[in-house]
Amino acid sequence: MNNKKNEEERKAREYAFKLLGRRDYASSRLKTKLEKRGYSQGIISRVIKYLVKASLLNDRKFSLNYAYSRLKRKPRGSRVLEYELFKKGISHQLVNEVISSVYNEVSAEVGSPWREEDLIRKVVKKEIGQGRITDEIRRRLCGKLLRLGFSYESIEKVTKSLRTE
Repeated sequence: MNNKKNEEERKAREYAFKLLGRRDYASSRLKTKLEKRGYSQGIISRVIKYLVKASLLNDRKFSLNYAYSRLKRKPRGSRVLEYELFKKGISHQLVNEVISSVYNEVSAEVGSPWREEDLIRKVVKKEIGQGRITDEIRRRLCGKLLRLGFSYESIEKVTKSLRTE
């Protein structure tokens, strides 16, 4: 019986290694993947503990990498970033720490405080370039920026400064 449990745990570890070889996972996501494969809670718990101890699974590292890459690739407001991390199973406390840490890291990288308005300007530049905009374009742009999780106050500051036709 004990041999069968060891074999099942070995298979669960191998599956976890295979998944982690492709990309990083939050521990809760990896747990869900193992559950879908039919492994018992005891085996899943031991595999997760093993991976954490071996530094192969780290929710803080995963969250920092995810948030940093999202800000660099596709700027999002902190609210959307929070939601995305919650969806990935990251705790509320860790999400708050990660978001402030990432914003501070990006600020140090660019040499000035990284403000939400800077991210909004980046999105606006990508969407409309440097040209003039109509009221209809401004309205649509505001809607998109709100859906991206930026605050209304920051959106107003940036969109008021845009040249209109």
